[in-house]
Amino acid sequence: LASAQFLQALLEDAEGGPPIQSILSMIRIAQLGIHVDLLRGRQLPDEVAVLETAPSAEDFFSHFVLPGRPVVVRSALDAERFPPLAHLPDFGFLRERCSHRRVLVKSLGFCDEEGRPQFMSDPELKLPFLAYLEAIEAYEKHRTLVPYYLGKVPLRAELPELADEVEAAATCPRREYGSCFGELLTEGVFTYFGCGRNTTTVHHDAHENLMLCLCGTKRLLLYPPGDARPC
Repeated sequence: LASAQFLQALLEDAEGGPPIQSILSMIRIAQLGIHVDLLRGRQLPDEVAVLETAPSAEDFFSHFVLPGRPVVVRSALDAERFPPLAHLPDFGFLRERCSHRRVLVKSLGFCDEEGRPQFMSDPELKLPFLAYLEAIEAYEKHRTLVPYYLGKVPLRAELPELADEVEAAATCPRREYGSCFGELLTEGVFTYFGCGRNTTTVHHDAHENLMLCLCGTKRLLLYPPGDARPC
């Protein structure tokens, strides 16, 4: 394959270049069928595909996961087969199930030039979950600044009652498409629950992501690997 030959050439000239282990991993990816132009940052999609019906796991893997193409899937689940779609955005339900919990939140952040909160650290502060819900409601009513963000939090560790809800459902995204991603993180589902306009700075995520938006809108700006500055 041209892709494997291209990466083998990088490996042979690795002194002062990319780490050898990274190149070996890329060679393995190339052997699976990723075209050399994608590895070089060429032939990138001009737009993100939007599917109105859920694909099979096989199609999802071959058309999107394997070539590293982002995709939006609409109407993939319904509240009958996956009740958390209706339950988890319901603050009354959250209070009933988790009012006794304390949760990890991000608290180290600032507002950018457009007034959007940016939280820079991993979760490091424990907060009563009820107090966090009240802060979110105050923001929704009065746009009161919330200095916390329940982001990048493992659901099983922090709110196990909600993790039970996900696991008790007839299906979930992890069961539908988890097999497409190889070995999954042992922590399970990670949760991001915050106010409007919360923003994360540009960063590299070492893991492939399967994201389910339960309420509101999530806006992602994606950059191909070829746009990264050399390390």
